[in-house]
Amino acid sequence: MYDSKYQISDTNLRDMFAKLIASSIDNRHNKNQSPRFSSILRQLSPSDAILLKKLSFNTELPIPTFIYTINTGAKNEYPIFDHYIGINYSKKDVIINEAGLDTLKALGIIELKDNFEIPEEHLQKFYKEIKCSDYPLKSENRNIEKDISIVNGIIKLTNFGRNFIKAII
Repeated sequence: MYDSKYQISDTNLRDMFAKLIASSIDNRHNKNQSPRFSSILRQLSPSDAILLKKLSFNTELPIPTFIYTINTGAKNEYPIFDHYIGINYSKKDVIINEAGLDTLKALGIIELKDNFEIPEEHLQKFYKEIKCSDYPLKSENRNIEKDISIVNGIIKLTNFGRNFIKAII
C-alpha cells in the first residue's frame, strides 16, 4: 500500500495497485502472490503499465527486429528498431516501446527470444504480412539499393509474470 503513493496520479497504475490490494485480501487469489508485486508496480512508468496491459491478453507475441541494409558499393547494415511488438498479430497494431520491454524483462515479467523459429501459424502469418509489405520503410532514394531483413522473435510471459498479471489486471 505504501508503494502506491508514488503512482497515484496515473489511472492505470492506480487501478493496478487497487486490484493488487483487493486480490491480496482474497484467499482464493493470494496463494500465487509475491511480496515483490507492489515494488514492481512502483517501478513501472505509465507507459510500462500500458505496455503490460496490452501484453497481458496474449501468452506470446511476435517481436520482429528490422535490419535495414543500404548497398552503395559497400554493404552497411543498420537496425531500424530493436523490436516491433505485434499486438493482435497485425501490422496495424504494431507498437514500439524498447524501454518498456527492457523494464519488464529486468523485472522478470517477460522473456524475449530473438532468432527464434516460429512454428505457430498465427505468428507466421504476421511475419509474412510484414515481409510482403513496404512496412516499416518506403524507398526514399531509388538510386540506392535497399533491403530490409527481419529477425524473428517472440515475447513470452514468465510464470512469475502470469501470476503478477492475474493479481493486477
